[in-house]
Amino acid sequence: MTSPIKFTRRAALAGLSVKAERPIAGGFVFESENAGHAIRDRRMPLPAGPPQKKHTVIVGGGIGGLSAGWWLRRQGFTDFVLLEMESSAGGNSRSGGNDVSRYPWAAHYVPVPNKESVYVR
Repeated sequence: MTSPIKFTRRAALAGLSVKAERPIAGGFVFESENAGHAIRDRRMPLPAGPPQKKHTVIVGGGIGGLSAGWWLRRQGFTDFVLLEMESSAGGNSRSGGNDVSRYPWAAHYVPVPNKESVYVR
């Protein structure tokens, strides 16, 4: 007769091997590794237009960059540019959706605004 300890260990290992055989579907979203490396390695193409001069440059259109731009605009300051490497702004606060629901990509820790969160809404 098999001891309970050995049986439990075998059952656990059998469960792991079955799960390990199934591939995990999915991948990274909004990943710009190639563009980031091109910037780092100075391999980016030259800009199409003339150089621009701005008083302030915000690097990154994540929640911090968007908040900085929003605050500057609220203060009446418009001589700034926000640079974003991805095709859309939002950073970790982006979301997606499917036939069932909407869902956050990463920033699930950003609280859902309530009626008192006037600026967030």
